[in-house]
Amino acid sequence: MTVADCLRILRERWLTIVLVTLLGGAAGAGLFVVLPPQYTAHATLYVSARGAADSQQAFQGAQLSEQRVRSYTLLVTGRRVSAEVVDELGLPERPEDLADRVTATSTEDSVLIDVAVRDGDPARAATIANRIGGVMTQVVAEMETPPGPDAVAPVTLRVVEPAVAPDRPSPPGLALLATVGATVALALACGVVLARRLLDVSVRSTERLEEVSGVPTLASVPTDAGLRSTRLVATAAATGQFAEAFRRLRTTLAFVDVARPRRVVLVTSGVSGEGKTTTVVNLAATLATAGRRVLVVDADLRRPALAESLGVEPTVGLADVLVGRVSFERALQHAGSAGVTVLAAGCPVPNPSELLASDGMTALLASARSRFDIVLVDTPPLLLFADASALAPATDGVLLVCRYRTATYPRVAEALHVLATVSVRPLGTVVSASPPSHVAEYADYRRDPLPPAPAVGAPAATVVPQRSEPDPRVPT
Repeated sequence: MTVADCLRILRERWLTIVLVTLLGGAAGAGLFVVLPPQYTAHATLYVSARGAADSQQAFQGAQLSEQRVRSYTLLVTGRRVSAEVVDELGLPERPEDLADRVTATSTEDSVLIDVAVRDGDPARAATIANRIGGVMTQVVAEMETPPGPDAVAPVTLRVVEPAVAPDRPSPPGLALLATVGATVALALACGVVLARRLLDVSVRSTERLEEVSGVPTLASVPTDAGLRSTRLVATAAATGQFAEAFRRLRTTLAFVDVARPRRVVLVTSGVSGEGKTTTVVNLAATLATAGRRVLVVDADLRRPALAESLGVEPTVGLADVLVGRVSFERALQHAGSAGVTVLAAGCPVPNPSELLASDGMTALLASARSRFDIVLVDTPPLLLFADASALAPATDGVLLVCRYRTATYPRVAEALHVLATVSVRPLGTVVSASPPSHVAEYADYRRDPLPPAPAVGAPAATVVPQRSEPDPRVPT
């Protein structure tokens, strides 16, 4: 996954990321409200060596003071000092708990020790800090003074800046907690979004689909509001990205293999609900608008939907022809809405797979191939029933429809394997219900103003006669 892919994924889920970030900031602000305020009091201790008679002794004394500072900072948070402070002040806590709220720091090459005490009461924080300073003075004097009546400690410790009660709570404040919460939430949201996409195996990219399938993606068909009421949207007068996608599919299908025209094309999908019937209906209507003689065959004898989609009678059709009830010619119907000929599924039968794999079905497709420019066959899903794989060898090619975010790459690979077992390689894939792209550019291009009318008296534009193309339905 490249950086551009990561940015594209984050841009797609920007609303989720923004909401999670806002929730993180709100959680940080709520934490500030819930947590009791803490106050920090500071007391400063000074470590000094005894007076020096010359510069050399002064230098040695300074080194000794710096060495003692590192040890004294550890003593400040030790149990001995904490225990004495707890006993003297009568604090209702253990020495270990008090030590957790005390810190002692000193900068490099310094003889000053900063003692900081956190507490919910500012006055008590100052009292504890000052008491620690007093106890440390006594402990250092006891430790540094050698035995003997006239012995003098080489190093002394004293409080040079007593602690005072702070007048405002210590950080973190509201702004800091809200910022930290929002930052952590932002990082988690981005990580989860990228991780989910990395582990996601649903079809989202035509490039990845082509890598998995090994065949080209002939079209990516976006969603359309008109599909809520009807499957037939790409009529002759239809505009929009949905209709343009089927016009591109019509063109690419014609050039898949120029040397071997594909007259009978089977359209199927891995599982149900991926838009194969919608693809058949709109592709047929788009082909018909180009003057092609189109036959649509509903070979989905288990759950037929073409008759209802195209507004024809569903009771007589393919099953009746295959069992010999009616002839092929009498079963054909014309769908005026799409401008195509329809062979509906017909009567229910108990053995769809056997009928579709029969010699009668092969003969029917041969007859249709000679009478129509192109025949589109709608079948049940490949991974649910054997109907499509039984019929595929008798056709000139297969279109595999994959619904965006519903189909998965493992299912696509499994569907291809099913076709490979009958020695059929798909012509390509069609991605249905993909998100619209370049919406603004498409709308702006369609809104290009017409050229202004010529002024009165201006010479008229020369009209160049165009050579008319012969009607492909009329034999030459």
